[in-house]
Amino acid sequence: MALDWMWGCLKGAAIRGGPASEAAWAKVEASLGRAPEELRALYTEADGASLNGGVHLLPLGSPRGVLAESQIVGFVPARRAWRFGTVGKDWLFAARAADVSPASEAGTPDWVKGLAQDTWVYGRFSGKGKTRFYRSLEAMLAVLVPPTDTEEFGEATFTRALNAVEKAVVALKANEGAGKGKGGKAGGRKATAKKAR
Repeated sequence: MALDWMWGCLKGAAIRGGPASEAAWAKVEASLGRAPEELRALYTEADGASLNGGVHLLPLGSPRGVLAESQIVGFVPARRAWRFGTVGKDWLFAARAADVSPASEAGTPDWVKGLAQDTWVYGRFSGKGKTRFYRSLEAMLAVLVPPTDTEEFGEATFTRALNAVEKAVVALKANEGAGKGKGGKAGGRKATAKKAR
């Protein structure tokens, strides 16, 4: 299921995409390593999607998709990266802080340099040596994908409500199970209380 912040991005998508297959994940991650969790969550809902603002997600399993594009060296300022999408002519990528290329260090913000080496960062690379870094995929898409008109009771609200109902049902069943085991004692207490009156 998508994280709550993703619903706004996906709601106005021209092409929503669908879940990436396990076979595609296995092939890509065998070459690129484990994907960042935010990116995995997005591709669980929107593999190959076209979002508002001209943001296009590369298909995970396509011959010209994430794997092929990520194996091309020099298109983003990182030694190793997940090159997963475009906006206009710019590339979108994810890389660990340790892999951000030293060649781009002059334009790398101090907060990126100060991160733990295995921390994921996201970037928009213009191809002219200019990169805008983001702390998370959520932060990146909040800037790149314009908000759509929201309904009073939209999809995200519905999903949250449904989750709440499911949790309540599970809790009720658990309480019923516990109540059956204590039924005799509870009944005895009620009977004693009636006599006392």
